Amino acid sequence: MSPSHRNLTEEYLKEEVFSKFQNSLQRDQRQNLIYLANHSLGRQLDQTPADIAEGLAVWRDHMENSWSDSHWMGELRNFQSKIAQIVGASSPGSIIPKSSAGQGLRAVLNANWVGKTLKVVTTSVEFDSADTILKAYERAGLIEVTWIPPTRTSQGVSLLDEEDIAKAISKGCDVVCLSHVYFQTGQLLTRVKELTNLAHQLGAIVLLDVYHSAGCVPLTLTELDVDFAVGGCYKYLRGGPGTGFLYVNPLSRALENPPLDVGWFALKMPFQFERSPVLELADGPNAWMESTFPALISYQARAGLELVTQVTVAAIREHSLSQQSLLRAALKDQGVPVFEPSDPTEFGAFTLVVHPRAKQLESLLKAHGVIADSRGPYLRICPDLLTTNEEIAMAAKKLKVSLQSLE
Repeated sequence: MSPSHRNLTEEYLKEEVFSKFQNSLQRDQRQNLIYLANHSLGRQLDQTPADIAEGLAVWRDHMENSWSDSHWMGELRNFQSKIAQIVGASSPGSIIPKSSAGQGLRAVLNANWVGKTLKVVTTSVEFDSADTILKAYERAGLIEVTWIPPTRTSQGVSLLDEEDIAKAISKGCDVVCLSHVYFQTGQLLTRVKELTNLAHQLGAIVLLDVYHSAGCVPLTLTELDVDFAVGGCYKYLRGGPGTGFLYVNPLSRALENPPLDVGWFALKMPFQFERSPVLELADGPNAWMESTFPALISYQARAGLELVTQVTVAAIREHSLSQQSLLRAALKDQGVPVFEPSDPTEFGAFTLVVHPRAKQLESLLKAHGVIADSRGPYLRICPDLLTTNEEIAMAAKKLKVSLQSLE
């Protein structure tokens, strides 16, 4: 059963969603917790441990046949199919399993670094993994980076101006590395398609980090026409760590540069074990596979992916916007200053409270039984499908008390 119209009713959520998270919800109840860090680590579904056990049992019971289409390879294809559906990819085969988004970024950089120093345009507010990787490549002299800082401010929140990104691309580059939704502020780039077109006109490729949009913001990668995208199931897809992916646009000219981060799964016939004197990689995105991948991640991510495809990202997004509206209203009622975007649809799934001592505020909230988190001066608060209106109201009251403790 999937929601038939625009909103997720309380009845639907209790029957079709809450029932799948009884262990997590009972844990929160026992510990008297209100969990509002869903943008960081999604809660585990009850089915997930059994799914992982199923994958392990394949190893025990089928040994050398575990890689068959009936077992591990079949489950990989299910993982690819569900991800492709959620992010709007052209085909399941365009989704390549990775242990992390950073692994995907390195694969893209390595494929395009051939006898020259790559010119990369990115922002100064990418996620820490991307920032760290780009700085490491820059220090090694492999890339030259143009870092675009936020130049707009709204209610104490530093925001990117997409025109600054366009100007930097116009000066010439090889790779553009951006986020769809930014991890600190939740800002959603609204001109990705335009920026991608500009980059392509100038011969550059585009990699988009969709970690903070996959599963909570409607996304169609084929329409955006980016060359690559990285993401994972750790957050809104509720698949836990290690369940990352790289999207490879099968129509991208970037495929002219064969990847360097490869292994036997990238071969045309990986299970034939007939070695050719000439490297024969698979056609299209399959050439971006690597060595033996952790087969259990497909089982680990299964229940979360099934939930999101059942409920649909569109319904999840509408519910999220409604919840955030309730949260902002509750915080205002308690006298808590909260960031109120002029257009909430231009931000992701979490709400911001700006405070110079946000980390301390996070700790105080935790002591009061509310789990949120902070990044720099921003306290991030993310209700989700499991969050009740009563929890939102109670969290607002506890945030007021926590703020008073800092005065």
